[in-house]
Amino acid sequence: MKKIVCAAIAAVALSVASCGSMGMIYTDYTAAGTATSNTVGSKVGQSQRTSVLGLVAIGNSGIDAAAKAGGIKKISHVDVREFSVLGLFSTVTTYVYGE
Repeated sequence: MKKIVCAAIAAVALSVASCGSMGMIYTDYTAAGTATSNTVGSKVGQSQRTSVLGLVAIGNSGIDAAAKAGGIKKISHVDVREFSVLGLFSTVTTYVYGE
């Protein structure tokens, strides 16, 4: 019994440690992606992927998809927003800025 409890505690600790900057209950943050030497443009494009229950994931949150959605040919910088509730529903949105 003692071994089972220790194994369960270890599993939870590893699970929490692997979350990185993700909150276990709620996450909503935007992080800097990449930047280029191009000047900041007036256009913005976005792309998104969605996951439900960690079982089904759909969408394309790639930089190329976001640039095409915004009609951007010269990228200045990229931001990425991550949103999650209990790990049951999550989205990753990529924002591309440029001309």
